[in-house]
Amino acid sequence: MPQFITHLSALRLLALFALCLFVAPSAFAKFQLTPEMAGLSIMNEASVIEDANRQLTIDDIVKKDWAEFKPQEPNKTVKGMSTSAWWVMLDVENQTSLPITWVLEAIYTHTDYLNLYHIDSDGVVTMLLTGDKRAFSNRPIASESFAFPFTTAENSQEKIVMRFAYHEIGMIELSTRAWEKVAFHNHSSFTYYFYGCLFGAGLFVIIFTLIVHIPTRLPEYYWYIAYLTFVLANSLANTGLGHRFMWHDSAYLTDSAHIIITAFAFICALQFNRIFLQTKQFMPRADYLLKFLIALAISSILFYLSGYRGLSGKLLMLTSILLAVMPLIGLWAWKVLKRSDARWYVYAWSVWSVSMIVIVTRLAGVVEMSDLVLWISRMGLLLQTVLLGLALIDHVNVLRKEKQNSEDKLIASLENANTLLEEKVQARTAELELAHQEAVSMAETDVLTGIGNRRFFFSRGEEALQLAKRLEQPLSLVMIDIDHFKKINDTNGHAAGDIVIKHVAETCKQRLRSTDIHGRIGGEEFACILMGTNLDEAKIFVERLRKDIEGTAVASTLGAIKVTASFGISAMSAQDDHLEALLHRADEALYLAKSNGRNRFEFL
Repeated sequence: MPQFITHLSALRLLALFALCLFVAPSAFAKFQLTPEMAGLSIMNEASVIEDANRQLTIDDIVKKDWAEFKPQEPNKTVKGMSTSAWWVMLDVENQTSLPITWVLEAIYTHTDYLNLYHIDSDGVVTMLLTGDKRAFSNRPIASESFAFPFTTAENSQEKIVMRFAYHEIGMIELSTRAWEKVAFHNHSSFTYYFYGCLFGAGLFVIIFTLIVHIPTRLPEYYWYIAYLTFVLANSLANTGLGHRFMWHDSAYLTDSAHIIITAFAFICALQFNRIFLQTKQFMPRADYLLKFLIALAISSILFYLSGYRGLSGKLLMLTSILLAVMPLIGLWAWKVLKRSDARWYVYAWSVWSVSMIVIVTRLAGVVEMSDLVLWISRMGLLLQTVLLGLALIDHVNVLRKEKQNSEDKLIASLENANTLLEEKVQARTAELELAHQEAVSMAETDVLTGIGNRRFFFSRGEEALQLAKRLEQPLSLVMIDIDHFKKINDTNGHAAGDIVIKHVAETCKQRLRSTDIHGRIGGEEFACILMGTNLDEAKIFVERLRKDIEGTAVASTLGAIKVTASFGISAMSAQDDHLEALLHRADEALYLAKSNGRNRFEFL
């Protein structure tokens, strides 16, 4: 038997329970003990009474008329948030020929005060006191649930009375079951194995997320990890493992951790939903709802800390029910907003909603309390966190694809811009080259005649002279001067003079080859460089040109103008290093031609 056992006054209690056992008519069915018990519910054979004022004592209970106790209805072990104390009465009977060692287990792990009174067949009364508000070391069996060991003699009958109560208010869950001793320990070992898998999987997901995804620095990952951490902490609190292994010396944490941690888990989950689905940008109405739920969860914490535990629990329950809309919001993002990464989100919150339905139906008494019901809700929460992890992985893949598509579009845009820029540069370069050529041409072109000007002639002539000397080819230079040009201007006007100049330039151009160089070097003076032409060939060319000029009259507004020209010829010699020497001789020859009567050529 456990250490914390109180023996009541034998004389007083023997008389009381003798009256209960043998005089008063029995109001209870008897729970039959067997050696094969493996978590059998005893509540169908139990009866309960509500002590609204929490003033009844065990003496009061045993003195009461048994008719005041009501048989416990099947699947109605949950009494909801209550300030009352609840008494459970049970007759147990061993009809076998051997003693039965068994364990009575109260499943719910958050009852503040649980008093058990055991009356054996000899009328000996043993009182066992446990609960969250009492030291864990005083528990009859070291278990996260409330377990009591018994040995019932063969062919005997015993009574068990239990009192469930809270310091102020709390969830009353009367589920109690019976185990054969070995079966109970086997069940505990098996449960711990599953707990290890549950928490190990949760820790693995947290570590995996930290290692793989935190470098992305996406805020939704931080909220996801916070949510998962609170889910695991909440599992520790709700299963009683936290009280047993971590904070068993803290009655406050044992009493409060599961409520406060649940509220924080809701807050992290809701904030994760807002960021993951981008509700503020794309679903503002849904975002208002999520903010409202966050406010409810925060309010539940504040009310709890302020002492309004009942209101706090109701707000948490309301928040959990309203969270069932999350699959609908995710479905809208998936199907309407075309968020492919929202599919895993929908699956995750659908699983969560199913788990919440199981929990709510259990609390409403629709579903009987059992290990299956408990594990469906617990594994549902674990599966939800795993599915949310998959949603985040899919989310990163979508972001990576969007980033890659954006980069590809940017690269294509840059390439197009570069191509366009190159085309513009090429076009601009061509324009500049053309402009340069036009500028050069304008700088080297005589405006009146359209042939090369003095600058052009001297620049190209010098190049031609150096090329001819390098190739050892003949070259001749011809100077041309229009005869009596001043008289033409004075007699016919400057406009007529311009016509004469253009006529002489055009006549020379028609006689010259494409390789020859032709330019206007003065008012009525022209010069030609004849490539590959010696002095004799130059004389023949000049004579023909002289006749062409002489043989054609120039029309003007004042009538036809007779035009002649004088020519000076010089041929390149080995001593001519620069154009100036050749030009000087041709100029002297031209002067000689003009002195000898004009309309002729001379050579030097």
